[in-house]
Amino acid sequence: MGHRVIGTGRRRTALEELAQRHGDAFRPLILDLGMADIAAVIEESLPDDWRDIGILINNAGHDHGGRRPFAEMSQANIDDILAIDLRAAMAVTHALIPGMLRRGGGHIVNIGSVAGIRPYAGGTAYAAAKHGLSAFTEALRADYRDTDLRIGEIQPGATRTGFAAARHGGDQARAEAFYAEQPELLAPEDIAETLAFMLSLPAHANAARLLILPTRERG
Repeated sequence: MGHRVIGTGRRRTALEELAQRHGDAFRPLILDLGMADIAAVIEESLPDDWRDIGILINNAGHDHGGRRPFAEMSQANIDDILAIDLRAAMAVTHALIPGMLRRGGGHIVNIGSVAGIRPYAGGTAYAAAKHGLSAFTEALRADYRDTDLRIGEIQPGATRTGFAAARHGGDQARAEAFYAEQPELLAPEDIAETLAFMLSLPAHANAARLLILPTRERG
């Protein structure tokens, strides 16, 4: 689509590999979304010609220590899920939205989850965070409905990524057992194509919420 991309994350090696693959079109930004002053770090880390950000994709999220009854979760894991899956999206949006408004428009897409509208046993903190992200998206759109900002959300169903292994501390066997229970899984490329569709719509059209599910779901 011809965009330059700033990729953020804590894993330097993964970001540097993307930078090598995409050259000047990709700029890695090592960023811990759990830190307090995200806005200052973003501003200090980017050169002037990369600061006019017109599209924001809030995609960070995890469920470390999840898939267990609430009382069995550690408070540290609960706090971190809420911090990364909800607070970080709000903080980065808060940092970037003033510039979008000054420039007359922009596009914000939050990557939520079906868990935000279909909570499940063992998903208390994660579902709460994703439900909160969905509410934030709706309220943000209401705040700026009289501007040219476009604000939407993608809510994927079960998708094969590293998410399930990370939930269990990198236990790949437990991740594969979880995926094996699903009749069908989405692929990361499915979500990327959905995102590309949202971004490709004409300026007067806003995809407010897209729920993307496998064709065959577990009942």
